[in-house]
Amino acid sequence: MYQIESDRGERRSVYFENMIDANVNTFCFDAGDSFYFEAALPHRYFSKATEAKALMIVANQDARR
Repeated sequence: MYQIESDRGERRSVYFENMIDANVNTFCFDAGDSFYFEAALPHRYFSKATEAKALMIVANQDARR
């Protein structure tokens, strides 16, 4: 479980992207929101591997300025 906290009482947005099987999923979270990310994901159409690797990028909107 990850939780986004705002410092100085200001509202901040955080963008979350992950790519699984060439599909990019994008989410936007605000201060006070919480979410969870499962590190182990089932492989589809691959060998006997039991886990898939997922790329997770979390960036603060203010850092893009």
